[in-house]
Amino acid sequence: MPISPSLSLLAALNIHVVQNLPPTIDVSVSARTDEVNWSIAGNTRGRNPNILSELTWDGLRTMTVGVRSQYQYQWWLGEVELHYGHIYRGRNQDSDYLFDNRRGEFSRSNNGAGGDMFDISASLGVPLALPAVDGWRQVLIPRVGYSLHQQNLSLIDGYQTIPATGAFAGLDSRYATEWNGGWFGVSLISERQHQFRFDLSYHLPDFHAEANWNLRDDLAHPKSFEQWSNGSGVSLGLQLRVPYKQVALIGGYQLRSWQAEAGYHRVYLATGQTGGTRLNEVEWRSQQLSLAVEYLFGESP
Repeated sequence: MPISPSLSLLAALNIHVVQNLPPTIDVSVSARTDEVNWSIAGNTRGRNPNILSELTWDGLRTMTVGVRSQYQYQWWLGEVELHYGHIYRGRNQDSDYLFDNRRGEFSRSNNGAGGDMFDISASLGVPLALPAVDGWRQVLIPRVGYSLHQQNLSLIDGYQTIPATGAFAGLDSRYATEWNGGWFGVSLISERQHQFRFDLSYHLPDFHAEANWNLRDDLAHPKSFEQWSNGSGVSLGLQLRVPYKQVALIGGYQLRSWQAEAGYHRVYLATGQTGGTRLNEVEWRSQQLSLAVEYLFGESP
């Protein structure tokens, strides 16, 4: 049977496909911090003013539980992971402006924040064994995948800063985002007694959000407005894996930096009418520290 040119090239470079990797499953707990912010303009052309309203959530502290599984079929290595987290602390600021470039701020509230997070990702890759470096085995895994990320954010414990009228009752507004789409990336694994793993991925998600501004009598409920846009983002991960027989302890760090470009913001009025304006941008930043226990259903090759 003839050998394909790609396989001949890999053999010449002393690179081969790693096969017979055992299935694994791990369960993790994580401490996570997120920031989400977005702004809209006064009209669909991005003017009058260029920033009419801006909302930021920062210091969103989340405790997360997750599960991840890996399975290889022939050359293909599949990986699926999902995480759920409860936001137990956070801050929100809601500001409105009269003039361009955040001038003429006529309203600002500084509020508490809560909610939850959900993430799921699935990928396929081909593990390639590279030449060892100083006795360290090297494996490179190009990957393609799909992911979905949801942030269900709340505004609570209202406090009006501009004008300075202080605390107000009844605030329980919701803002729910969804980022979903394909991605491509690479994982680099270096191991001897322990294993180090570096993950880098580039994402091209669609962005959608819905909100319920519960104290606004002029808006419809439970859907007061929606947002749509296209996004992009980079995710980076680092792991240290310490094995013991068929069990391993894994410490990890993950960083996300995602953004959605200019899109559309549709408002639903209590009268049944709708209106719209430009969504300027949405930004999402996330950092996560995790600890996981992994189980191998077999032995590593």
